[in-house]
Amino acid sequence: MSSAPPTTTTTSAWPWMKGVEVASCNNSNIADPIDPVCEHDNRSSVKDLIQEHGDKIAKIKAGILDHPLYDERKHDDLWIVRFYLSHKKSQKATEAAVRTLEFREEHQLDENDIRQTPPHRVVDGKVAKFFTYCADGTIVPT
Repeated sequence: MSSAPPTTTTTSAWPWMKGVEVASCNNSNIADPIDPVCEHDNRSSVKDLIQEHGDKIAKIKAGILDHPLYDERKHDDLWIVRFYLSHKKSQKATEAAVRTLEFREEHQLDENDIRQTPPHRVVDGKVAKFFTYCADGTIVPT
């Protein structure tokens, strides 16, 4: 007789998800964040995507878990599932995730944790140089 996988509850370090329990591949008790926005909105929910691809997420996570730049607070199941959805194969997704970690390190994109800062308030570093701000507050990549 097999037992059900353990249920875990995690919270995200991303500010717009503050206080929200985030679906992980072992957790089926998390509510979908919003209802579809209209009758034509047939997108899968993040929760469904994470649960559907949980075995692939676990495989990719195992491939990056020991990487010195991997931080489970920032690189959660949502971060990982994007690589699987883009590359469709676990090995390619793992390689892309590692390249992303290394690219962000090389270009000092994670030098300061700016997740708590609205984009228009970032004044230093490469992130600030990437954006031009219009008078109405619209952010335009340069």
